[in-house]
Amino acid sequence: MTKLSPAAQAVKDATLALYSEGYARDNAWRVERDSAVAVLRALADHQLTRQYPATGPLDHWDPDPRTRRELRNIADELEKHND
Repeated sequence: MTKLSPAAQAVKDATLALYSEGYARDNAWRVERDSAVAVLRALADHQLTRQYPATGPLDHWDPDPRTRRELRNIADELEKHND
């Protein structure tokens, strides 16, 4: 199995940090990987919503095309990695 890129490994490590050592952690990535992939894709696909006047939380997430592509690349890498 190939190693994950540093960015993909950081996502995996942050996800697994929510679990204590043992059986739950050993099996957590199989369960949580799809959620992590979905979150990365949601961030990549998010479109900025401007609110005038601002009646709710302001939307500050407006990634450039390169950032969107990188998020999708990380999601693809995690989805294909079976470990």
